Amino acid sequence: FTAQAEANSQIEIKNTNGDIIGYGSADSTGNVSGYLYQVYLHGEELTFVVVDRAGNCSTEVKQNALIDEIAPNPIENIVFDSNGQNFTAQAEANTQIEVKNAAGEVIGSGYVDGAGNVSGYLYQVYLHGEELTFVVVD
Repeated sequence: FTAQAEANSQIEIKNTNGDIIGYGSADSTGNVSGYLYQVYLHGEELTFVVVDRAGNCSTEVKQNALIDEIAPNPIENIVFDSNGQNFTAQAEANTQIEVKNAAGEVIGSGYVDGAGNVSGYLYQVYLHGEELTFVVVD
């Protein structure tokens, strides 16, 4: 995230439980850049507090996270390794993968890095032509 705040101050971001979930810092002209420890895309309420160099805290500013209502594209180029348990593929960056069997039970998972590279595994070996469904979750 970016914002404006008192020059050379620090920014704490908290969730509704008061846990710190992100951090930012302002440069000498008050330009802030920061990050959250995880992705928030469901309208969660976030609280921002500026802390100056003397340790004084600003009043809290509440901001709701963005709401992502756009489904990611399906996973592509799935390749299993020879043991039938690990797989690689391509999908939307920074998402997660759920793998389900024909009964709809989750039987594997994967993670997608910032470049869209999937690395995943199945909880057991599948080498008999079983039907598996891969779902990208953002």
